[in-house]
Amino acid sequence: MLRLIRLAGLLAPQRSKRRRKPRPHDGTIIPEAPDLMWATDATMAWTRKDGWVWAFRAIDHFSSEAWTSVSKRGDRFACLEPIYDAVTDRFGRVDKDLARGIALRHDWGPQYTSGHFQGAIAWLGIEDSPAFAGQPSCNGCAERFIRTLKEQCLWTKLYEDIEELRAAVIEFTRRYNDQWLVERHGHMTPREAYAATMKSKAA
Repeated sequence: MLRLIRLAGLLAPQRSKRRRKPRPHDGTIIPEAPDLMWATDATMAWTRKDGWVWAFRAIDHFSSEAWTSVSKRGDRFACLEPIYDAVTDRFGRVDKDLARGIALRHDWGPQYTSGHFQGAIAWLGIEDSPAFAGQPSCNGCAERFIRTLKEQCLWTKLYEDIEELRAAVIEFTRRYNDQWLVERHGHMTPREAYAATMKSKAA
C-alpha cells in the first residue's frame, strides 16, 4: 500500500534530512574543575497540610555538590535561594561580581527567564547558560539530581507540612554531599571530590 501511495505522489511532503550544525552545548557537560558550570532546576512535592510546594536546587557540574531549598512559592525570588546558598558556601558571602567565571545552566521556565533572576545572577557575575528548549540533556546534571532527590527523599513518605519536608530535604542534601559516592570521581563523595581538586590546584 505504501508503495502505491508513493508512486501516486500522495505522501505528505517531508523535509530532507540535513546534517545538524554544531551547537554551543555539544560535547560533555562536565567541566574540568569545580565552579565553572553550575546548574539549577525545580520540582514539586505534595504535603498533607500545605499541598503542593516547590523544591529548588543548584548543583556543581564537576563535583556534583548540591544546594537545595523548599518554598511555598515557585517564583523568581524562591528560585534564587539555592544559588545564594551556593555562592555563600563557596565565597563566604553574597556580593557583586563575586561568582565571576561561573556559568549557570537552567531550562526555559519563567522563573529563570525573568528579569529579576537574570539581573540577580548578572550582579553576582554569573554567566547565563540556558539549555536548548526541548533538550533536557543540556541540563542533565540538575535533572539527574532531581531523580535522586525524588527517589531518596521526596517520594519516600507523605510529609505532613512544608517544614517537615524542608527539614528532610536539607538533611538529605547534607548526606548527599558528605556520603553519596560518585562513580566518575573514583567513588569519592561530592565534598571529597571538591576538596581533592582544590588541594591539587594549590599544590
